[in-house]
Amino acid sequence: MLGALCKVVGVRGAFGLALGLMVMAGYERAPWGLAARLDRSDSARTRAALALTRAGGALTLAADQIRARDKAMKSNGRGEALDAAATAQFWKGQCRAAYDAGYASRSCSGPAADDRVRDLQGLWSAGAYTGRRAAGLPGQPGG
Repeated sequence: MLGALCKVVGVRGAFGLALGLMVMAGYERAPWGLAARLDRSDSARTRAALALTRAGGALTLAADQIRARDKAMKSNGRGEALDAAATAQFWKGQCRAAYDAGYASRSCSGPAADDRVRDLQGLWSAGAYTGRRAAGLPGQPGG
Protein backbone atom coordinates (compact mmCIF):
# COMPACT_ATOMS: atom_id res chain seq x y z
CA MET A 1 0.00 0.00 0.00
CA LEU A 2 2.86 2.35 0.82
CA GLY A 3 4.29 1.63 -2.60
CA ALA A 4 1.02 2.43 -4.31
CA LEU A 5 0.78 5.65 -2.34
CA CYS A 6 4.32 6.65 -3.37
CA LYS A 7 3.45 5.99 -7.01
CA VAL A 8 0.32 8.12 -6.82
CA VAL A 9 1.71 11.10 -4.89
CA GLY A 10 5.39 10.61 -5.37
CA VAL A 11 8.22 10.72 -2.83
CA ARG A 12 7.80 14.41 -2.15
CA GLY A 13 4.09 13.95 -1.60
CA ALA A 14 4.66 11.06 0.83
CA PHE A 15 7.30 13.12 2.67
CA GLY A 16 4.95 16.10 2.78
CA LEU A 17 2.11 13.92 4.00
CA ALA A 18 4.29 12.45 6.76
CA LEU A 19 5.53 15.90 7.74
CA GLY A 20 1.96 17.24 7.79
CA LEU A 21 0.79 14.38 10.01
CA MET A 22 3.68 15.02 12.42
CA VAL A 23 2.84 18.73 12.57
CA MET A 24 -0.83 17.92 13.25
CA ALA A 25 0.09 15.44 15.99
CA GLY A 26 2.47 17.94 17.57
CA TYR A 27 -0.16 20.65 17.39
CA GLU A 28 -2.65 18.42 19.19
CA ARG A 29 -0.13 17.65 21.98
CA ALA A 30 0.84 21.31 22.40
CA PRO A 31 -0.61 23.31 25.37
CA TRP A 32 -3.23 24.85 23.07
CA GLY A 33 -4.12 21.55 21.41
CA LEU A 34 -7.07 19.25 21.92
CA ALA A 35 -5.30 16.76 24.21
CA ALA A 36 -4.18 19.46 26.65
CA ARG A 37 -7.63 21.03 26.63
CA LEU A 38 -9.21 17.65 27.38
CA ASP A 39 -6.78 17.10 30.26
CA ARG A 40 -7.52 20.54 31.69
CA SER A 41 -11.28 20.12 31.36
CA ASP A 42 -11.06 16.65 32.91
CA SER A 43 -9.17 17.99 35.92
CA ALA A 44 -11.58 20.94 36.21
CA ARG A 45 -14.51 18.50 36.09
CA THR A 46 -12.88 16.41 38.82
CA ARG A 47 -12.32 19.49 41.00
CA ALA A 48 -15.92 20.59 40.46
CA ALA A 49 -17.21 17.11 41.34
CA LEU A 50 -15.15 17.12 44.55
CA ALA A 51 -16.42 20.58 45.47
CA LEU A 52 -20.01 19.50 44.86
CA THR A 53 -19.48 16.38 46.96
CA ARG A 54 -18.08 18.48 49.82
CA ALA A 55 -20.95 20.97 49.51
CA GLY A 56 -23.47 18.13 49.54
CA GLY A 57 -21.90 16.74 52.71
CA ALA A 58 -22.02 20.17 54.35
CA LEU A 59 -25.69 20.58 53.41
CA THR A 60 -26.53 17.14 54.78
CA LEU A 61 -24.77 17.99 58.04
CA ALA A 62 -26.60 21.34 58.25
CA ALA A 63 -29.95 19.64 57.61
CA ASP A 64 -29.25 17.11 60.37
CA GLN A 65 -28.34 19.90 62.78
CA ILE A 66 -31.49 21.84 61.89
CA ARG A 67 -33.62 18.74 62.45
CA ALA A 68 -31.95 18.16 65.83
CA ARG A 69 -32.49 21.81 66.81
CA ASP A 70 -36.16 21.67 65.78
CA LYS A 71 -36.65 18.46 67.75
CA ALA A 72 -35.06 20.06 70.84
CA MET A 73 -37.22 23.18 70.43
CA LYS A 74 -40.41 21.13 70.16
CA SER A 75 -39.45 19.09 73.21
CA ASN A 76 -38.63 22.26 75.13
CA GLY A 77 -41.92 23.81 74.03
CA ARG A 78 -43.88 20.79 75.25
CA GLY A 79 -42.12 20.98 78.61
CA GLU A 80 -42.76 24.72 78.89
CA ALA A 81 -46.44 24.22 78.05
CA LEU A 82 -46.75 21.64 80.81
CA ASP A 83 -44.92 23.97 83.22
CA ALA A 84 -47.16 26.89 82.26
CA ALA A 85 -50.29 24.83 82.82
CA ALA A 86 -49.01 23.63 86.20
CA THR A 87 -48.03 27.19 87.18
CA ALA A 88 -51.42 28.53 86.14
CA GLN A 89 -53.14 25.82 88.14
CA PHE A 90 -50.96 26.65 91.17
CA TRP A 91 -51.70 30.37 91.03
CA LYS A 92 -55.37 29.68 90.44
CA GLY A 93 -55.39 27.69 93.65
CA GLN A 94 -53.49 30.45 95.48
CA CYS A 95 -55.90 33.11 94.27
CA ARG A 96 -58.89 30.96 95.20
CA ALA A 97 -57.43 30.37 98.68
CA ALA A 98 -56.75 34.10 99.16
CA TYR A 99 -60.27 34.96 98.03
CA ASP A 100 -61.76 32.35 100.34
CA ALA A 101 -59.65 33.64 103.24
CA GLY A 102 -60.72 37.21 102.58
CA TYR A 103 -64.36 36.23 102.27
CA ALA A 104 -64.18 34.21 105.47
CA SER A 105 -62.52 37.08 107.35
CA ARG A 106 -65.28 39.51 106.34
CA SER A 107 -68.03 37.20 107.43
CA CYS A 108 -66.36 36.33 110.74
CA SER A 109 -68.24 37.78 113.68
CA GLY A 110 -65.45 37.32 116.19
CA PRO A 111 -63.45 40.17 117.76
CA ALA A 112 -60.73 41.77 115.64
CA ALA A 113 -57.21 40.82 116.68
CA ASP A 114 -54.13 43.01 116.31
CA ASP A 115 -52.41 40.51 114.01
CA ARG A 116 -55.41 39.98 111.76
CA VAL A 117 -55.30 40.09 107.98
CA ARG A 118 -55.36 43.70 106.96
CA ASP A 119 -58.12 44.99 104.74
CA LEU A 120 -56.05 45.88 101.67
CA GLN A 121 -58.98 47.46 99.86
CA GLY A 122 -59.51 49.87 102.74
CA LEU A 123 -55.82 50.74 102.86
CA TRP A 124 -55.73 51.29 99.13
CA SER A 125 -58.81 53.51 99.30
CA ALA A 126 -57.08 55.50 101.99
CA GLY A 127 -54.19 56.11 99.59
CA ALA A 128 -51.62 53.88 101.28
CA TYR A 129 -50.31 52.45 98.02
CA THR A 130 -50.89 55.11 95.40
CA GLY A 131 -50.15 58.31 97.23
CA ARG A 132 -53.64 59.58 96.48
CA ARG A 133 -57.09 58.43 97.36
CA ALA A 134 -58.54 55.63 95.28
CA ALA A 135 -61.94 57.31 95.23
CA GLY A 136 -60.55 59.95 92.87
CA LEU A 137 -59.41 57.41 90.29
CA PRO A 138 -61.51 56.88 87.18
CA GLY A 139 -63.36 53.59 86.78
CA GLN A 140 -61.84 52.82 83.36
CA PRO A 141 -58.36 53.51 82.04
CA GLY A 142 -58.17 56.70 80.05
CA GLY A 143 -56.08 55.43 77.19
